[in-house]
Amino acid sequence: RLCWIKFDPTNSDIIYAGLNPTGIYKSVDGGITWVEKNVGLMEPVVYPIDINPSNPNEIYVGTGYNRDQNLDVIKGIGIFKSIDGGETWFDTSSNLPKPIIVNTINIDPLDHSTVIIGTEKGLFVSQNSGNTWSLVQPTNFNSIYALDFSSDFETIYFSTDDSVWKGIRK
Repeated sequence: RLCWIKFDPTNSDIIYAGLNPTGIYKSVDGGITWVEKNVGLMEPVVYPIDINPSNPNEIYVGTGYNRDQNLDVIKGIGIFKSIDGGETWFDTSSNLPKPIIVNTINIDPLDHSTVIIGTEKGLFVSQNSGNTWSLVQPTNFNSIYALDFSSDFETIYFSTDDSVWKGIRK
């Protein structure tokens, strides 16, 4: 099952796809051919993908899956990062709670070292390119499924089971 697709922000011929349960695939020819890119990826159940717009070799993927609303729930082990365009991956979620389902990943459009993830355990942020994570919004309202920034990048919106929430930059 194709669960996520993301284009390289500088080259539309480069595409990454997250397939469950087989991992990450990469195309360098606009989707004509695909190559599996799972070296170091300890969990093949990937869902969200995001790419650093200022350095497209830096890619983040989240693990775990709960998109079938109680049909299939696969607990993940966190966030994996590549710094070589998906050739190799390493775990960058040492202080995240485990197990965890990562539903969405967004790299801050104004500060590319800040990464925000929505999970079934709350909203987490890393201000050092995924080296450490802090809980910024507890999950007293179930999972966070989607998040994005407003066009002026001053407001972040995120969704839960039944609501859309917003936060303003400090």
